[in-house]
Amino acid sequence: MTKAEPGDNIGFNIRGVAKNEIGRGEVMGSHGQPADDREEFIDKSSSSTPNCHRPGYTPVLHAHTATVGVTFEELIKKIDPRTGQWSRKSPASSKSGTARL
Repeated sequence: MTKAEPGDNIGFNIRGVAKNEIGRGEVMGSHGQPADDREEFIDKSSSSTPNCHRPGYTPVLHAHTATVGVTFEELIKKIDPRTGQWSRKSPASSKSGTARL
């Protein structure tokens, strides 16, 4: 493969490297072009937690094999879970059972 996109699941063997030397979920790149790190991303999610989510909220994100603490910087939009339509722009917070971007 010349390229893998987010969500692609690939597997390969490297001559001279044992399976137990590489952890699940680790990223591989070439020496001259290392994998790109991200400090920010946009998440589209919904929650059933009782917490009120607002900027500064710090949940733990579980994505595939990673467990990472994150901080909400901004709520961009609320999404009506029944219709999928944007219900409001730049909300101050969101409650349990609502979807948000």
